[in-house]
Amino acid sequence: MSADAASPILEIDKLTVRFRTRGPSRAVVHAVTEVSFDIAPGETLGLIGESGSGKSTVARAVSQLLRGDRVDVTGSVSLDGVRLDGLSRKQLRAHRGRMQMIFQDPNDALDPRMTVRQSIEQPVRILRKGERLDLVKTVDAALDAVGLPAAMADRRPHELSGGQRQRVNIARALSVDPQLLLCDEVVSALDVSIQADILNLLAGLQRERNIAYLFISHDLGVVGSVSDRIGVMYLGRIVEVGTTEQVVNKPRHPYTEALLSAEPEALPARLRRRDRIILEGDVPSPINPPSGCSLRTRCRYAQERCATDVPELIVGPGGHRVACHFADELDLVGQAAAVPG
Repeated sequence: MSADAASPILEIDKLTVRFRTRGPSRAVVHAVTEVSFDIAPGETLGLIGESGSGKSTVARAVSQLLRGDRVDVTGSVSLDGVRLDGLSRKQLRAHRGRMQMIFQDPNDALDPRMTVRQSIEQPVRILRKGERLDLVKTVDAALDAVGLPAAMADRRPHELSGGQRQRVNIARALSVDPQLLLCDEVVSALDVSIQADILNLLAGLQRERNIAYLFISHDLGVVGSVSDRIGVMYLGRIVEVGTTEQVVNKPRHPYTEALLSAEPEALPARLRRRDRIILEGDVPSPINPPSGCSLRTRCRYAQERCATDVPELIVGPGGHRVACHFADELDLVGQAAAVPG
């Protein structure tokens, strides 16, 4: 999956999301802080990080699903040159078809009362109502694209396997001809035997249609297998961004090093290439994040400066960006030969 040299299909600049809790305290949750990245047509950017790092919040903010009295979203989100964050709900509808989201749980994403055909027809009727379309052919074509027979259109979700339900969700997204898919943990709820099929399906669709993906997962192995570039998130911030080979084989941030060390190796202990790095303590509360570097309370390399100065995401060799005061001084361990060179 190679990135297109054209202008980015998605541009995110200093995206920040704050939630206000209920109750008398009205505490503020710092969910995402000044996240910036772009995605080219036909490119896959993977987002990796622990639960609570802000990955899914980024996807929901990009898709403009986070709007309400208790959420504050700042920064800009542009889709193919059009800023979405300032548009009304009515104005957004004209752009919804170009960006679709595939959710983690295929069961929750489908209405149990609707047939497969009805589920796929619904976004087509809403988002492509100005086009002269044969709905039957449109649904059949979407099902064919994800490897499902047309006869399955009359079934309901409970009559399908987990993998088939996720294929239906992908077909529904494809029915409106998107340029960008936001994939939020799309294989984590599936059996391991089915995960590879779905990943291969997404890779094939990307080659055929030049679709861009924002691919979110807690599984570094999955992200590494599908992504052109990887962004590593910790406590609402991106701490490292680079090509898959750079991030996996030559990490520059201590948090990335720890994630890589946690990847299982199917070898006896005496043959393993690296030791497991355990981050001390728990992830800090996003209501009261640490001063300075957000990882400093758990980082074995932390120094006095880390408590006072927030590290900026600095561009290094080959465009490899990292937010660490001492990135150039550390000799971090990657996962050698994990990504073909």
